[in-house]
Amino acid sequence: MAQKCPICKCMVPTDGFMPGETVTCPDCGTGIVVDPQLPGAAARGKAIQDAEPQASGKGRSAYGSAKAQVNSAVGSYSFKFGDKKAPAERVFDPKAGSSSRATPPRPEAAPSAGRQAAVRPEQPKPDPKAAAAADFFSRPAEGGWNPFQGAPKAAPVEKKQSVDPDMTIGFGDGADFEFKRPDDSRRPDNDTVKQAPVDSFNFFDPQPQASQPAQPAPRQDSGDLGFDLDAVLGSDVASGIGAPSQADPFGWGGDIQHGNPPGVPQEDVWTTAETVPLSVDHLGRNDFGGTGDFGDAADFDESVSSQLDGGQDGIDPNQLLSDDFDLKGGLMADLIYDVPPDEAAPLKALAVDAPGKGSKARARAGRSQRKTTTTPQRRRLGRVLIIPLVVVLIGAILGLTDYGYFGINLLSGGAKPSNSYYKTIKSDIVVVNDSREAFIERIATLERLYRDDDSDENLVELVLTMNRYKERYPSAFSSDSRMTARLDQLKQLAAGKDARTGNMTKVMDLVGQGKYTEARAMLDSMVASSAQDVDVLYYYGKIALATDKPDEAQKYFELALIKNPGLISAKYFLAQAFWNQKKTVEAKALLSEIMAKEATHLPSRILSATIALDESSVDEAANLAQHVIAAGTPGSDTEEIFQAHRIMARVHLLGGKPAERLASLRAALLLKPAHEETAVEAGEILLRTGKRGEALDALTPCREHGCVSLAFLLVFAQAAYADDKVDVARAAIAQGEQRYPESPRFGVIEGSYHLRERRFRSAEDALEKSIKLDPKHVEAYLLISDAFMEEGMADNAASYLEKGLAQIGPEARLLIKLADIRIARKELPEAEAALRQAVQIDQNSDSAQLKLGMVVKDQGRNDEAASILNVLEKRRALDFNGSVALAEAYLEMKNFERARDILQQLYSANPDSPEAGNAFGRALGEGREYQKAIEVLSRVETRFPNNSRAPYLLGNVLMAQGKFQDAINSFEKAIKLDFSRHEYRLAASAAYIALGSVDSDVEARKHLDLIITDYQSGKIAPEDQNPEAYLMRGRILFSRQKYGQAMKDFEAALSLAPSRRDIMVEFGRSLFEMQRYDDATAYFKQVLASDSLNPVANYFMGRIHLRDGDTDTAQKFLTNAVKRNPGMFADAHKLLGFIYKDKGLRSLARDSFKAFLKHTKDRQAADAKEITRILEKGSY
Repeated sequence: MAQKCPICKCMVPTDGFMPGETVTCPDCGTGIVVDPQLPGAAARGKAIQDAEPQASGKGRSAYGSAKAQVNSAVGSYSFKFGDKKAPAERVFDPKAGSSSRATPPRPEAAPSAGRQAAVRPEQPKPDPKAAAAADFFSRPAEGGWNPFQGAPKAAPVEKKQSVDPDMTIGFGDGADFEFKRPDDSRRPDNDTVKQAPVDSFNFFDPQPQASQPAQPAPRQDSGDLGFDLDAVLGSDVASGIGAPSQADPFGWGGDIQHGNPPGVPQEDVWTTAETVPLSVDHLGRNDFGGTGDFGDAADFDESVSSQLDGGQDGIDPNQLLSDDFDLKGGLMADLIYDVPPDEAAPLKALAVDAPGKGSKARARAGRSQRKTTTTPQRRRLGRVLIIPLVVVLIGAILGLTDYGYFGINLLSGGAKPSNSYYKTIKSDIVVVNDSREAFIERIATLERLYRDDDSDENLVELVLTMNRYKERYPSAFSSDSRMTARLDQLKQLAAGKDARTGNMTKVMDLVGQGKYTEARAMLDSMVASSAQDVDVLYYYGKIALATDKPDEAQKYFELALIKNPGLISAKYFLAQAFWNQKKTVEAKALLSEIMAKEATHLPSRILSATIALDESSVDEAANLAQHVIAAGTPGSDTEEIFQAHRIMARVHLLGGKPAERLASLRAALLLKPAHEETAVEAGEILLRTGKRGEALDALTPCREHGCVSLAFLLVFAQAAYADDKVDVARAAIAQGEQRYPESPRFGVIEGSYHLRERRFRSAEDALEKSIKLDPKHVEAYLLISDAFMEEGMADNAASYLEKGLAQIGPEARLLIKLADIRIARKELPEAEAALRQAVQIDQNSDSAQLKLGMVVKDQGRNDEAASILNVLEKRRALDFNGSVALAEAYLEMKNFERARDILQQLYSANPDSPEAGNAFGRALGEGREYQKAIEVLSRVETRFPNNSRAPYLLGNVLMAQGKFQDAINSFEKAIKLDFSRHEYRLAASAAYIALGSVDSDVEARKHLDLIITDYQSGKIAPEDQNPEAYLMRGRILFSRQKYGQAMKDFEAALSLAPSRRDIMVEFGRSLFEMQRYDDATAYFKQVLASDSLNPVANYFMGRIHLRDGDTDTAQKFLTNAVKRNPGMFADAHKLLGFIYKDKGLRSLARDSFKAFLKHTKDRQAADAKEITRILEKGSY
């Protein structure tokens, strides 16, 4: 059976694997979990398990492994062989075409009873940078596959890389090999030297940055077998790696120091008890456990001598490099991590096959013959034989370095070796950690390495690393002038050294400059020789990502990660590619991995915050951004801190915090004043909030840095005009029109400015130019219509709006503006039609629906208006004016309770609003809740003494109560506060007329004369004139029997309101009193056509017919006159009584006469006395 690899899509055999176990793809190294659902998988796995030896210590042989740690000076060495605890896994051997099970290791064993454990001094806490640097080489090779291991690893172990002179090199999961720093007392400068922090390292004057004494290097307990370099190599060895000094703060420039670590006697090489047993675990593996002693196993305690005895099972030290001894599990595999094949070839001689069945058989046979006791002779023999073994191992390990096998290069005076750490980091492996700090740290170490060994290899690596840093963190790089000068110097030195380096440097520079086409062409030229180069794949991916090809970028970054799984920069940009493709889950997984491994990687936090914002996780985004702001270093992390402030601006935007949003944008502009998008956003906010000068101040630095984008020039010109910097604004507009000649928006800005300054002609000219550039520019049509309306040219305004609608088609804003003009001209049906079309186009337009409701209400359709406005109220889109309009509609519908509820809620929400109090008081008054109305309106009048509306409304309430003089006092107070309000004078006139005195009529005439004078002077447009002024003055004149003058006022009133029946009646009365009966009849008939029971029209029509002798018709009209309002015309009852008397209808005559006496106002009048005598005599 086989299972498909999810990465390279090849088929990986899974025969013999148990369900849930991991098999490694031989092509890409991906670990694949065997699917338990595959047919027969469980059965095959069970068979394999049964066929394998059980974990009983018989028939098992472990691969050896080693781990080496290098601290910046070498004082003592220790090593061990063995395995650390890890889950068992099956690995696929591509050579054999089958799988085998890797032996599950066991934990370190504790010393057994009766045996003295090695004495270890108390250790100081290790330097974290040293440990971090060591972890780089504990990572597996690409995709978990290492060609020098017997089989691929199932899954790579990601560890943090850090460069530090107190450095540890890891060689795998098993054995350890350590280089230990000598005792500080052996350094000549141990009292004054302290390693400088990486960030403060001076590349060009590398002096220590502090003077406090350094702490002794910690002793690392990684091996079971410790030895003194003096004892093994001799005390004359004096070259290699030394302790830090004044000239070498990182400790790479000195020689090999020798001697035991602090606290270890010089004569006691092994630091063990008298008996040194060799631990053998229950699976048959040899294990040296613990520093300075051989560890115990749980069930075995056999001495070294028994292991080294010459029997069949004895260990010959020469076998350590034979075919029966395996180093591939740890030492050889990880030491040559990613070393090119030509450099790895000499090491293959040490990488031999795993023990076969023969070796396992020998091991079992030998163990079966062992004795359970140990003689002193055997122990002494073991100690003697272990020394050659140690020497052989040291010689082999030194052969992996520039010192040569058994240190032959040192003894022969060869070239000074470069540290093996750097031989493993080739130029096609971008530094594993991607943070700015990691780049600085690595550059510092490479500088010191190059100073010690100015080989071309070191020079090339330094140039490439610095150039990567420049391309990756351009603002941090450019902020350090020494760094830029140093890179230029190194590039000159490296010129011509290596074609690949030159080409790759050019690619990095081109990518950093945004010249992606040229960079791509350069990479294409490199493909023939570097098709699988990690840098080539990586930069192909960056170019694809920058040119909006995220799917292509994803493929390149995935290929780069197959080559180097620990390349965090590739993982970061792969996450970006995922995000750009909306693959949020994959992006978040990668970013979480990066942040877990590299806490200082700020770009990952920025991208994570951006994703969180898109997912509406505002708090998470804010936490990530604030972490970047707090952790970043201004000047070095400028880009990341800048982006964090922009993210916080978006957070505040979503949170409805405009002040905080503006503060974040301003903080971002302090870091990057030339960032146009941020400057534009801040400028627009400041303009909207009326902070004109601040808007220009915020935009000016960007202008000085050469910002010339269309969006920037537009908002800059607006800010300059708003701050009355006319010349500055016009210069920006001129530049914008030159750079963007097709844009109509500069004319719109200029027209808007002229409109604000009330230079309407100039505004119209600028806006005409914009319309010519773009006949479909909506804002230009809106502004030019405003200009014409300000000039009082409503026809021109409507004409331009209609022209815009013809060019653009139905557009909601243009229709709403056109409706406003129709409303202003009292063309309510036309306004309603435009608003209904606007609502149909944009059903979410609250403005259109609100105005539609008001227009419908003004046409008297209160039910329909209330229905429209209620929709807005339910979705909480009804503004103050809309709420008042809705309440007014209910007032007209006599639904006082609903109107009161709406306005009470409005007043409760706005207790400090005089408008809300006035509206609520009016509703209470119209609902006849007079006392409450007076309380509310009096409270408003007291709190807002300059508010004229409150006394006016209070006067209306008092009028309704019949308190005419109190009402007059309130009206006069309102008039004093606002002399120009005609409605206040009309109300006062009505109150004076209600008093019914000659003097009060005179006072009423004064107010009415002022109003009519304004009307006739043309100050008030006819559509804004109130016919009530003419009507009331006409009635006063009529009552004074000045019918001719009265008729003129009635005629003027009728011209303003031709459909008003009450004005027609008054006009007919005047004609009647002037004995123009035929003319009067025409008006009365017009009234009765629409109101057959109108009492006034019926009364005067009855009198006209009585005059003509038509008593029957007169009887009909007079009867109708008293039906609706019996008390309005008492004289109608008297006339009916005489008609009934003449016809002999005595009872009807009697009733009519009695009704007359009932409704007449003056019982002492002559006609009243006459009717009384008729009734008394019964002569009816």
